[in-house]
Parts: sequence; structure tokens; C-alpha cells
Amino acid sequence: MGQHYLVADVGGTNTRVALANDGKLQTQTIHRYRNTDQSGVVEILQTYLAEQAPEARPEAVCIDVAGPVGTDEGQLTNLDWTVTSAELCAATGATFGAILNDMQAQGMALSHLPSTAFHSILKGTAQSGNRMVVNIGTGFNSAVVLGEGPKLTVPGSETGHVNLPVPSPKIYELHQFLTERFGFASAEEVLSGRGLGHIYGFLAGLDPRQPFPSSHHIMSNLRSDPHARKSVDIMLE
Repeated sequence: MGQHYLVADVGGTNTRVALANDGKLQTQTIHRYRNTDQSGVVEILQTYLAEQAPEARPEAVCIDVAGPVGTDEGQLTNLDWTVTSAELCAATGATFGAILNDMQAQGMALSHLPSTAFHSILKGTAQSGNRMVVNIGTGFNSAVVLGEGPKLTVPGSETGHVNLPVPSPKIYELHQFLTERFGFASAEEVLSGRGLGHIYGFLAGLDPRQPFPSSHHIMSNLRSDPHARKSVDIMLE
């Protein structure tokens, strides 16, 4: 019969849910939910089982969340959601529930991905050993991956909330702009999805207290808006 699992990746904007059998993800079962349309993780998992997999009887449920994870509890950084492993089991009928930090999940996945899943961005000398995973989405985070093969250690990480580095006078001015808006200029406020809007607001001389253009709007106007193109350049810097 094999072992059946329910798995989910819970981000700040979307949640993706799927089934896995004997440790192998069933890619055809992946379904995405927009978090603004949901009340929490429990509702999403129950909706998924009812509408996408009514015959599924998961023995275990495992989710990763974009935020800090304590003892049997996960809390999202950019969304007012918390969930416990007990709630996961009660919602799905599973006998075992687990919650990971999203960067821990990405780091652990490295040893299970085929070589075709990787694409070189910059040429270099490939070396074995410790690695690093970086996630740019609604928020920003990174984590180190210690070890090789199936035995990996990935410490939980919230590095997106470190102070924004200041490599140039222009970035220093951006740092001051963000400090005025948030009280603290974190790396996440520049390197995440919403960070593009913050950079644009800074370049356009907008009031730090007013709403900024969305990243979608900025990327759609790269050819016509010089502030849009410059925003991307600064993010890359």
C-alpha cells in the first residue's frame, strides 16, 4: 500500500498543497491557493482534501512556513497566521504532523533534486560541501546547508530581517528612506517582492508614508519609466 503524505508550502502570498507517496511528490496533485482568499492553513488543507483529493487518507502531514518555527508551532512573518502540528492532524486525520521553516525545507530538498533542476547563473568551479539556499518572494530569507548527501543539517533562519548593507552612498540614502518609513531598514524591505516598490518610492521622491507602486506595475513599465528600470538596477546591486 505504501505511505501517503499531505505536504504544503505556506508562503506570504500563496500556499501550494500536494500529495506524496513513499517519499515521492505526486506533481499532478499540486494545487495553489491565494492566501488572501483563505482564513488560515487549516482551512486550505481541508478545502484541498475535500475538493482535490476526497479519497486521500494521509498518514502524516508536513508543511513549511515562511516564518519562525517553535516547538510544534509555526508563525508566518508577513501574514497573521499561526498553526500547530496538532491542528494539522485534527484537520487532515493524519496521525503525525510536522512544521518546518521554509528555508529548512528548501535546504533539505537539495539532496533530492535531479541535476536537471539546477541552472548555472554565473560560471564558476563546482565544489562539494556546504551550500546556501536563498528565497526571494513576498519576503526574503536565506539559510546555510551543512553536509552532503542525505544527511543534511539546515538551521532555521530569518536573515531577511538583518540590517540592510550599505555598499554605496545611494544605498545609504535608501537606508535612511526605509528607516523613516519603518523605523528599521531591513534587507527584506529591499530584496523581497515588495522591496521593488520601496526602491521605486525612494527614487521617485514619494512620501515614505504613502503607498508605493506594486512590483507588477514596475516590471510592466521598464521601457517607459526610468524609475522602474533604475529600481531593478538598485535591487540587483
